[in-house]
Amino acid sequence: MLNRRHFIASAGAAIAAPTVSLAKESYTIPEEHMPVNVRIQKGIPPGEIHVDPNRYYLYWTLEKRRAIRYVVGVGKRGLYESGTFTVGAKKEWPSWKPTEDMIERNPYYNPDSG
Repeated sequence: MLNRRHFIASAGAAIAAPTVSLAKESYTIPEEHMPVNVRIQKGIPPGEIHVDPNRYYLYWTLEKRRAIRYVVGVGKRGLYESGTFTVGAKKEWPSWKPTEDMIERNPYYNPDSG
């Protein structure tokens, strides 16, 4: 139940609180970060994703030796493995849990720690 004292205290806190602007700022993606259509070497099938962690590029391969190149962020050195990987499942809202190695490196990742 809201009494007079609680109402006055809440109103005072609301007045003293800093004003928060809900206006969204517009953001323009820098030209060097925009996706680029590039030509790729022969023999790479369409529909694949290739990541070049040294140059921070991701390539989504298309038909006719083409790909779309994106600038991406890549994890810390030594935290990923090179090789060929297959996506096992595609979900609109996948559930994700950090690996035991991630939790060991950074316990902050542990969702079970409360």
